[in-house]
Amino acid sequence: MPKKRPWFQFHLSTAVVLMFVAGLLLGANILISRWEWVSETRGVTMTSRCYGFPMPFYRFGTMYDAPYAVVSGIFFCFDLCVWLLTIGLTAFVCEWLIRRKERKT
Repeated sequence: MPKKRPWFQFHLSTAVVLMFVAGLLLGANILISRWEWVSETRGVTMTSRCYGFPMPFYRFGTMYDAPYAVVSGIFFCFDLCVWLLTIGLTAFVCEWLIRRKERKT
C-alpha cells in the first residue's frame, strides 16, 4: 500500500503544465483587440484598443480626437475569477490523473 501524500504536495509535471496554462492565459490577456468605428451622420472616428481575457477590462483610444482610457473593475474581477478557476481546475485534474495512476500500481 503506497504512503498517503499530503494534500498540498503536487508533482513537477503538474507545475510544468500550470506554467504553460499561465503563459497561455497571460498571452490571451495581453493581446490587443482593435476596434474602429465611423459614424456616418457626424463623421466621427473612434479608435479603441482593449486588453483582457475573457472580458476586456482596460480600454484606451481616441474619440472625438481626444484620448480616453477606461478601466472596468467588474470585468477585471470576472477575469481574475476565470483565471484562478482555470489554473485551479488544471492543477486538480493533473493531480487527480497522477494519483489515480499511482493507486492502480
